[in-house]
Amino acid sequence: MKSAIIIAAAAMVSAIQTTSPATPPLKRPTPEAAAAERDVVFIRTDGTVRPADVLATARTLAAPELAEFLAGSSVTRGAAGVPDADLDRILAKERAATGRVPIDPRFDAYITLPIGVTSDDIIALLTDQPGVVMAAVAPKPVEPPMIAMPGGTPNYQGQQSYENAANQGGMGAEVAWINGLTGAGVAMCDIEYDFNENHCDLPPITVLGFTPVSPYGDDHGTAVFGEMISLNDDQGTKGIAYGATEFFFSPTYNGSVYDIGAAVYRATAAMPAGSVIVLEVQIAGPNYVNNGTQDGLVPMEWWPAYYNSVTNAIANGMIVVQAAGNGSENLDDPIYATGNFGHHPFLPENDSGSIIVGAGAAWPSCWGYSARTRLYFSNYGSRVNLQGYGNCVATLDYGDLNNSASCDYTAQFSGTSSATPIVSGACMLVQEFARETLGRSLTCPEMREYLATTGTSQTGNTAEHIGPLPDVIGAINAIVPPPPPCDADFNGDGVVDGGDLGILFAWFGNGNVPGDLDDDGLVTGADVGLFLGAWGDCPE
Repeated sequence: MKSAIIIAAAAMVSAIQTTSPATPPLKRPTPEAAAAERDVVFIRTDGTVRPADVLATARTLAAPELAEFLAGSSVTRGAAGVPDADLDRILAKERAATGRVPIDPRFDAYITLPIGVTSDDIIALLTDQPGVVMAAVAPKPVEPPMIAMPGGTPNYQGQQSYENAANQGGMGAEVAWINGLTGAGVAMCDIEYDFNENHCDLPPITVLGFTPVSPYGDDHGTAVFGEMISLNDDQGTKGIAYGATEFFFSPTYNGSVYDIGAAVYRATAAMPAGSVIVLEVQIAGPNYVNNGTQDGLVPMEWWPAYYNSVTNAIANGMIVVQAAGNGSENLDDPIYATGNFGHHPFLPENDSGSIIVGAGAAWPSCWGYSARTRLYFSNYGSRVNLQGYGNCVATLDYGDLNNSASCDYTAQFSGTSSATPIVSGACMLVQEFARETLGRSLTCPEMREYLATTGTSQTGNTAEHIGPLPDVIGAINAIVPPPPPCDADFNGDGVVDGGDLGILFAWFGNGNVPGDLDDDGLVTGADVGLFLGAWGDCPE
């Protein structure tokens, strides 16, 4: 078992496309084709009628010009591409795990309207049909831009410092590697637009569902994968969980319909319990104004159908890690407890159980921010659980460090986009340890609790809560508590007892003595507390 070694070191579905270097590149639709804007209407029924039948009825009742528009529309079922047998399986598991009747995505649908047709009249007509419980404009793709330092070029200090030990500003990956934890046996899936499957520093990655379409290029997804799984080959960057062996990508956009929920269902159906789903997406919230900024963007759970896919994934044993979003929003604001079809996911009673990640400043400092302070763009609030580096992250693609074709790197990946893979990588390392020591995978709520209670605390204005930075070693020591250290056995007799306490009190107030157990330069009451925690026989 690796626990003792680690403690010592710390003290110092339907179609699946496989992409690999041996297979030809995926043929991407052109950005021009992907960018053809059509309104898409989401519809949910109560299960007594199929969405396609609702649309057919609406066509017969509509005014002639509206019926003509409806005749040119297409319908895409919720969880498109996931076979019925797989859906039946994962929905049954959700019901067994939660005791609730799950929302069946087969009674959700996305209606793609002809170019030039707006959604207002269509929504009003559909809302009036029997069995319809929700009709609204569906979320549209949102560009995931790099976030620049206010007023200048980012400072490239501490490249990949996010992998440092906790006492050196990172999340502890380097200590975990020393002790054999690399994410082995843990599967993961990134969910977003696209990635460069031919990048020189990535392993083969399986694409679930359909060929990805991105109006925004493939840098973003490549950078996300780079933080977690770039190769351990003594060049480029090194992923937090480079030793994992199963990697998936589930796209969200086919050039017409944008459906994050379907991507989650595909990932859930494809991977075993204990796998990590990484949600690198954000959507428009109630305060969003499309003015060229990201202000008002929120976590994907705000959309009811997407939330249902997350609760299903967690009930099926997935670890779901999602970006908090770059909207500068307080998710505790009262606006998030109103409207939205009665769906208010950021309230404590509606907690999905997922891990939501905010963006904190990199260590030691970057853009002028102190480490682990909330960055100005990061959403925050009680529902945000953990933080990762939200600026100055070294990883793959974009090309500001090296712009060689399919072998490019950046030192300035940023946003909750760069923060989320850091937490996801920590989950992969901790999950490997849990399986080896407990004989089972952690659930998502368990993982969240271990990481949130053992991480390195947020700094700055903690009222704008984004949570701590994960500490992998702290989390695994909480799973298997460390044995009493022999550091407090001052007289060397193999037991920490009253004889050692007398020696400690003789050193009280002094420095440079063995009794300074917390290494702060002085023997104080804090050292007495550590001493009492070690009371008893030393481990052999």
